[in-house]
Amino acid sequence: MLGVEMGIDIDPSNMEDKIFHQLLTNEDFPVGLADYFADLRGDHKITGVKNPVIIDFLPTIWSLVPEPILVFVTRDVFAAAQREESTGSDLLETLQAAFQRKYAIWDFVRQSHAPLLVITYERLMENPHAAVASLGEFLLGNVANSLIDEIVKLVVPHADMPNEVNFLHAAAANTNNLR
Repeated sequence: MLGVEMGIDIDPSNMEDKIFHQLLTNEDFPVGLADYFADLRGDHKITGVKNPVIIDFLPTIWSLVPEPILVFVTRDVFAAAQREESTGSDLLETLQAAFQRKYAIWDFVRQSHAPLLVITYERLMENPHAAVASLGEFLLGNVANSLIDEIVKLVVPHADMPNEVNFLHAAAANTNNLR
């Protein structure tokens, strides 16, 4: 809604570009990514891609990204792991992977000289107007309050968590694995 093109073929279920995902998982990786970024950029001033496991690929593709900037959206690792557990993944394995990714991202960010904005899910939920305004200002400069208000209406707490998740039960179910 801010006018930043976020892909060529967006999957509405997760707002990620199907073409970008396909290129990341292609056996010829990173072939085709430079052309993808050029096509995505086109005549747009700023474009981007969203991928929750981008850190697995970022060190390899970073040199292919024209005029890179980083918007790092982070979430409490326990909540992220529990979301994956709700789809059948093992909580402790997913939790370990979430910690490893978070450290990998910070290691990459420390070495990068690109502009960086960090947005936490928790702060977004606490003050969505401030988070969206910060994102808009970082990417584009001044953004009309009316547009920020429209975007804030789309911020839905825990929209990606199943309603039946029982946080206490989930923890108790794995107690035996912790002994």
